[in-house]
Amino acid sequence: MNEPSLKKKGILKLKPQYIYNAVLLVILLLGISYAVVTFLYNENGADGNIVSSLVKITVAEETSFNLDNTSPVTDEVGLQGYSKTLTLTNTSTIDSLVTVTLNPDASNNIPPSSIKYGLYINGTLKKTSNFEDLNIYNGLVLQGEQIKLEIYVWVDSSYTGSGTIFKGNFDVKSTEAVITMADYITKLVDKDKGVYKVDNDYRYSGTDVDNYIWFNCKDGTTGGSSNCELWRIVGSFETKANKYANTYRRVKIVKEEAITGQTFGNNNTFSGSTVDTYLNGDYYTSLTTQSQKMIINSTWNVGSSSLAFTPSASLKSELPIKLYTKVGLLSASDIGYSTSTTSQMNILRNSTLYTNSWLKGSSYYTLTPINGSTTTVIGTNSKAITNLTVTTTSGVKPAVSLLPNVYIKSGNGTSNSPYEIAIVNEEEHYSNVPVVGYITYDVNGQSVTAPKMQAIYADGSTVINGELPDVDDKTFKGWSTSQDGEVVYQKGDAIIATSDVTLYAVWQSTMLSRIITGTLPLTDAADDIDGTRYVYGETEDNYLWYSGKLWRIVAINGDGTIKLVTQGNMTSIAWDIDTTNTVYENSQVHNWLKNEFLPTLETSVLADSTWDYTTYSEATSTKAEPVNYVEGEKVGLLTIYDYYKVRNGSNSNFLNNGYYWGTMSPKTDGSGVWRVNTSGSAGYHSPTGGSGVRPSVNLKSDIQIMGG
Repeated sequence: MNEPSLKKKGILKLKPQYIYNAVLLVILLLGISYAVVTFLYNENGADGNIVSSLVKITVAEETSFNLDNTSPVTDEVGLQGYSKTLTLTNTSTIDSLVTVTLNPDASNNIPPSSIKYGLYINGTLKKTSNFEDLNIYNGLVLQGEQIKLEIYVWVDSSYTGSGTIFKGNFDVKSTEAVITMADYITKLVDKDKGVYKVDNDYRYSGTDVDNYIWFNCKDGTTGGSSNCELWRIVGSFETKANKYANTYRRVKIVKEEAITGQTFGNNNTFSGSTVDTYLNGDYYTSLTTQSQKMIINSTWNVGSSSLAFTPSASLKSELPIKLYTKVGLLSASDIGYSTSTTSQMNILRNSTLYTNSWLKGSSYYTLTPINGSTTTVIGTNSKAITNLTVTTTSGVKPAVSLLPNVYIKSGNGTSNSPYEIAIVNEEEHYSNVPVVGYITYDVNGQSVTAPKMQAIYADGSTVINGELPDVDDKTFKGWSTSQDGEVVYQKGDAIIATSDVTLYAVWQSTMLSRIITGTLPLTDAADDIDGTRYVYGETEDNYLWYSGKLWRIVAINGDGTIKLVTQGNMTSIAWDIDTTNTVYENSQVHNWLKNEFLPTLETSVLADSTWDYTTYSEATSTKAEPVNYVEGEKVGLLTIYDYYKVRNGSNSNFLNNGYYWGTMSPKTDGSGVWRVNTSGSAGYHSPTGGSGVRPSVNLKSDIQIMGG
């Protein structure tokens, strides 16, 4: 393996100091059913303590004792039996990582699987295992912190062998806690810092939380109110750049003081809104160079929610719609989970619960739309979580995610001593970490210069640093592990490998029609009399931003134009005022689309189209011959046939947005107009009845995308 001159892009520094042979554990089995358990402690200090420059280890009981006539027992009995107590006290001025492991003796003749142990940490049972798992404890000991470990040991009730002895040494090791900020937070559970585990995420909850952090510090300066802004840590979140990439952790932080005098936009879709444009434009460029380097492009969940949802239900509702950008806002679930954990299952709008949140105190927007609305989002005021109209002047609290290789260099997270953070200095922190391979970047046939080779380090924390410019009519999307594969990595993603890796550039045509045919599930053109190919199923990869609105790609029409429909209902009005009129061309909905909605669109990209409002006697995926239609118009509605092609036999499809919305297809008997129900099934409304309106347009066939 060649070793080019490279700088490390990694995360972790370890400078181990060892404290060993602290406790000798001996278990003597007399015959088959009885045992004597003996603990021996080797004193290395005059006061009975083992001391290093990092951690003082105290054995808080007599140096040895015997347990006579001990027989194999159940776990329940074993956890009430004989134990050894270790008290770990950090007397240094830095945080320390401490591990306690068992080194079994080679002469043992009772298998490790038959010797069980239970670990209590500060009185709470944290682990039950057998000595096939030699790693008993691995945790963070903060400056001045004391942790009590109680290790209960017993012979498993299932043991029937003839072995007579099991012994080994407990080894205690301490290392300087220079770890990533994302991993550091995961180790703060049960340390009175306000960190709680929620599924695979670690969030700060309650009012008394130590999550203060200095950010956006003047370049070249350290913390302090004169040099930096005060931010708060939301939590450490498990994430992927996409469904193919490795899982890694990112830290989300939010500005403590809201930026006042802001409006959200013209509707409640964050992407492309006034606040999105500001945050990822003028605001981002106002950040210091060092701060910009710390921020990673990340996924933001922007699905709609309800004030009556629990945090977990709100998060589930937010997940289906995602946005990839650098600066965002908090979501409704972020605020819900910030309340004390005992109240996390209560409704978000409970004002009493909001007083238990570290996020209380000012008025600001979240990026979560209100269900069933296009003009309101979930926000806060000084008393509770509430709904805010998008044109209301309120505050915004910018939120960002940090690179995986950001670490805490000082502070304890309190308001008096906020954390100071930095990006890992490669040479200083990784001079002793072995290189296990190199990343070679392959441009995959394009005329651009490949990024330099990059080292892969043994600690598993290497971060992708290669990127490429766009070329001709192709956009660089990221890196794959095969020449014709999907995007697996993007710049800033963590990569875990133990040998050389070649990554291939993934290029995407900017022609929208080529992107659709290359990436989305499509029906066969032969299945439609006009040769239209429909996107179908539950795909989440067909969102498109156009004219300040979020759309879904529905189909490539037989003439090459591209059919879109809005993701949400743009209004809810009666089909018509005439109780007998089911004809689209003469309807109130048709007038609203032409006179109210169309002027809000950039029409140069739209094709003049024929809109078919032929009647259907039943909801079907069999297309009727066009009989009734309007020609030369730029906006219309979907037909019930369009919906059933996308539906593909399942109500769980991307067009089911959870609300009633109407099609332009009348029922053959004249009793009403076909619509889609909240469940995704087909129904109908009377001519004077109403449903949500989801406008549809057809883009010209030569449209190119700008990004995304």
